Order: sequence, then structure tokens, then C-alpha cells
Amino acid sequence: MCSGFLIIDKPKDWTSFDVVRYVRRNLKIRTIGHAGTLDPMATGVLVLLLGKATRLMDSLLTKPKVYSGHLRLGLATTTDDITGDIVKHCSVPVFDQAERYAILDHIAGKFIGRLTQVPPIYSALKIKGQRAYDIARNQGSVELTSREVDVYKSKYFFLSDAEIGFEISCSSGTYIRSIARDIGVELKLCATLAALRRISCSGFDITQAKRIEELHADTELNDNYLKLDHSKALFNYSEITETDLDDLYNGKQERLKSLVRHAAENIEFPHILTSKASKRFALLQMEQDGSIKMKCL
Repeated sequence: MCSGFLIIDKPKDWTSFDVVRYVRRNLKIRTIGHAGTLDPMATGVLVLLLGKATRLMDSLLTKPKVYSGHLRLGLATTTDDITGDIVKHCSVPVFDQAERYAILDHIAGKFIGRLTQVPPIYSALKIKGQRAYDIARNQGSVELTSREVDVYKSKYFFLSDAEIGFEISCSSGTYIRSIARDIGVELKLCATLAALRRISCSGFDITQAKRIEELHADTELNDNYLKLDHSKALFNYSEITETDLDDLYNGKQERLKSLVRHAAENIEFPHILTSKASKRFALLQMEQDGSIKMKCL
């Protein structure tokens, strides 16, 4: 069984699970997951985790993501993107150069750092076991609570009077659709997301991505995926002896406790433990209660 990372440039109108299902069926890979959903309208980096790499999913999901795209002023939709039903039109003024600069400066300063945002009602968030989009389709509305997200870096630019382009680096869980909607509100106009492309996710970027057309049933996966030892490029790591690694894999608790005590004082989490000669890896994660959890890969 192969274990590692397959980076896909997700096509427009495919769901993330469509990609997973395609790869599972055509490349005969049974154990597969992904490190962060992309909406069907979006394109770009979808990180597929193969085999033992699926054990890294929780740690990869917390890494930053970078998006590019543009929003359209003058429209509000049910989904906060261009695929939804239009619920409001508003007229968009013709902005002169000074007004454009002022608008860009304002939104760049407003939508940076720690933000509080309400997710779109058509989202995959679960409410009492049900997806928000299922509730919205059945009931027409959903009450979602606001939550905090982080925008680390952003730039905005006008493509036309009614279209603003962007590139945004943000934390996991950030909804770009919500940012587009809220920019419209901030400008006392309405706005919706018109195009979205993820150019970086969980430590991988678009230059590493394969188009879905490059993957066929007879494709040799070796040239298309990154092996599990690429984990060392994604996390801080330390090399230990092969004997210590054997002890970890064999569940020897005293050796684990000794390594963990040392690790807690000297490293950042998540953290990979490996040896020079080995293709084996152990992932250390710190839980919310301060305890350290280990996964053997």
C-alpha cells in the first residue's frame, strides 16, 4: 500500500469527494482522505492523504491556506457566491482612482488579523448532526453562530468598478465567501464571491499539483505523489536512534514517556520523530489538556 501525499488541482464543479472517489477508483487506492474541503465552484490545491498519511490529517488541517480570486459588487446571493440565487441587487458607483485607493486601503485594514465571521448558511458545518446546507435547503434558513478566524496577509485590487481581486492568507476554517459578503456590507453595497482558487494549503502549493486528467487507471503513481518522508518538510522533526523508534512502534511506555518529557521542553508541536536510516515516523501532538499524543506512521 502506498503512503504519502497526492496534490490535485481540483477542477471547477467537482466536489472534493468527487476527486477522492475518482482517485480511489482509478488508482485502486483504498485508504485516502483530504486535508481541507474546497467548494465545487473553487479550483486549486486539494491535498489527498494516502495510506498512513491519513494519520496526519488533524495536524495538516491546522496549517494556513492561501487563496486568490475576486468578488463582485452589486449582488448578494443565498450562498454568498456566484452559484447561489440572487437575493439583492444594488447599484455600484463609478469610482475614480482616489476612491479606489481609499476603498482598497479601508478593506485591507479592516479585514486583517483576528476576524469574527458568520459562516455561509450553505456550508458543510454540522448543527446537531446535520450539515448546514441540508438544513438550509429544507428550511430556507439556518442560524449559525459567529466564530473567530485569522487573516495573516492580504492584498486587494480593482479589476473593474464592480470587481475586486484579492489574495488572502488565512487560518483553517476561514470562509472567503463570508469575507466577500462582509466587504460588501462594509462598503454599504452588496457583494458575493465570483471566483476562488486555492494556491497553497497545508504546506503544499499549486506548483506541486497534478491535473485530474493526468491521472488514469494505468498511471504509475510513483511520479505523481510525494512519499511519506515528505512529512519532514511539513513539520519540525528530530532524529532519534533506530532502537528508540523500535520502542515507540512497540508501545514501550517508559521510553515514550522519557522522549515526551524531553520533547515537551525542547520542541514545537506537531513534531515528527524519525531516524536517519528509517522510513518510519512517529508524530507527536499536544492535546488541549497539555497531554502529548503519539501516532506511528
